[in-house]
Amino acid sequence: LELRVEDNGAGFPANMLESGASAKAAINFLSNSSGLGLYFSSEVAKMHKHRQRSGSIALENGGAMGGGCFVLRLP
Repeated sequence: LELRVEDNGAGFPANMLESGASAKAAINFLSNSSGLGLYFSSEVAKMHKHRQRSGSIALENGGAMGGGCFVLRLP
């Protein structure tokens, strides 16, 4: 199962894309982002395991809406 969450914002900073999904929830008042979607998705990914496979999160920029995108994959 793959769930994609996209927005039309500025996207993820380069340091987040390079280091992978950072699940630290922090409110950014400039962008009106709480970071909770990414945090909860990473928790769901950690909880899903099936036949030596685990859930994962991937971060991207430039999705269908032009902004940031995170992909939650569950086995």
